[in-house]
Amino acid sequence: MMVCRCFYLVVWIGSLSAFSGCNNNPFVATQPSGMLGAAPVTSPLSSSSADLADMERRLQAMDESNKLVTAQLAQVQQQAKLYQDRADLLQKQLGDMTAQVQQQNRLAGRDSAVSPPAARGIQASAPLKSSATLSANSTLVQQANSLKIPGAVTEADGDTIRIRIPADQIFTAGTAQLNSSASATLDAVADVLTRTFPKQRVGVEGHADNGPLYGGSFNSPLQLSTNQAMAVVDYLLKGKQLPENQLFTIGHGTNHPRAD
Repeated sequence: MMVCRCFYLVVWIGSLSAFSGCNNNPFVATQPSGMLGAAPVTSPLSSSSADLADMERRLQAMDESNKLVTAQLAQVQQQAKLYQDRADLLQKQLGDMTAQVQQQNRLAGRDSAVSPPAARGIQASAPLKSSATLSANSTLVQQANSLKIPGAVTEADGDTIRIRIPADQIFTAGTAQLNSSASATLDAVADVLTRTFPKQRVGVEGHADNGPLYGGSFNSPLQLSTNQAMAVVDYLLKGKQLPENQLFTIGHGTNHPRAD
């Protein structure tokens, strides 16, 4: 750091009679009569020290601000990666469904082509005696209803099966720290994933409400929900040895509330 050196010029103003003796040199200043003491002169060194201390305080504040911005940027990048993973998964599922529909259409066309004309005529003249409604996710609904996990609720949501677990059941309030009863619930979840969904991608999603955060060390519901999701994934990976490429996390914060 470069320190600017300053020079100070002090000029005493007074009559010539203020100088004592026979010294006629105007550049030799003596203390004027009638003055109890000379005015104090500020030291350039003390002024420079104060400036240096002020600059150090400002640098420290800038460093702390930079650390905060870096942490927030890392969180945004992580969230973007999570959304990208989910988009890739949805794209793959859409591709699989499209391929299945095309395969079914090809099979239906081939069956119609090989059906004898007489049989087609009988089918056309036969009265419609019953009707049925097909549900694309009927298998998922049955599968979700068959899953029994203590302390959790399973449900079919579109082409997804959701296992819902209240946060206060497995976490200490306001933190991402698993409590003493979390292992029983998460062990049951891990068992279902291993037996029933060994080849499916599994997303662990954290949700939070918009209430104030009490305790813990998180500044926003988004941070809390993201770290809670990561804590569950960490438990499933390290405690239950699930494949790392099977799991991904999403922290929704208050964006997609699951309840009032």
